[in-house]
Amino acid sequence: MRVGNAHDLLQKTPGKFDLIFNDVNKDQYPASLHVAVPKLRRGGLFISDNTLWSGKAARPAAPDDMDTQGIQEFNRLVYASKELYPS
Repeated sequence: MRVGNAHDLLQKTPGKFDLIFNDVNKDQYPASLHVAVPKLRRGGLFISDNTLWSGKAARPAAPDDMDTQGIQEFNRLVYASKELYPS
């Protein structure tokens, strides 16, 4: 078990992973994707909690709602990711 900043720990840990579970602060979800995808083995699973965010992800976020904005940006990045959806 490792305790600390998840992004830093993942970047420093050698090797690739079969499964990465993402449950950091919601405003950090986009950064998590950028850190995790290079560490994910081809065919591995990147599981993220709260990507529907109780329906808030489908509605316009308030300007000060950084959590919802983070989830929405994460969802856009996942959808557009060529690494996660190879042709």
